[in-house]
Amino acid sequence: MVLNPAWSSLQRQLGNLGTQRARLEETLQEMKTKVCIWSYAALSNRSTLQELTLNECKTYLRRNGLGISGTKDECIWRIREHWRLKDGNGEAFYPRSSFTINCTGDVCRGDIVLFTQTVYDKFEKMLRTGKIIGRRTIAGRVVKESYGPAKQQHTFTVEVLWCKGTKKLPPLFPLPVKGRNLYKMRTFRQVNE
Repeated sequence: MVLNPAWSSLQRQLGNLGTQRARLEETLQEMKTKVCIWSYAALSNRSTLQELTLNECKTYLRRNGLGISGTKDECIWRIREHWRLKDGNGEAFYPRSSFTINCTGDVCRGDIVLFTQTVYDKFEKMLRTGKIIGRRTIAGRVVKESYGPAKQQHTFTVEVLWCKGTKKLPPLFPLPVKGRNLYKMRTFRQVNE
């Protein structure tokens, strides 16, 4: 019987902590929303993009799940590209018919490529197997190229411009692709200007 009052006191304290935590989480969410609203308001006036600080640009990019690395000019370019592509009209800017050069085995940073990828449900890396659930076609810009001397393989980071098919990827999503896999996928690229 002695434990009962102590237990109820502890439960009240925990209840109070839960209420305080809920209030703090609510306040934090309100602050994030205000920052986001301010960022969108500041960014909606396209003439003021250059006036924004690098941190303000990165706030926008972070809130939209985009890459935040690079200089201020690169971040501003990424924001403008996101505005252009976020409504799903990437194929209008980068039509399938513009990818005319077969670049299997010859991809480098800056190329805008088109490839079709097999999509798996829970791929097992060790067994190299998985249940195939479909395919997706991706058009993207190669933004990073690296070479691992230990395994002697290229890895590319492709920034998605548009995606069709199973498990669509959002615009400007950074997709890592091993070179050997990219070359297997009958990769085409646009003519470099």
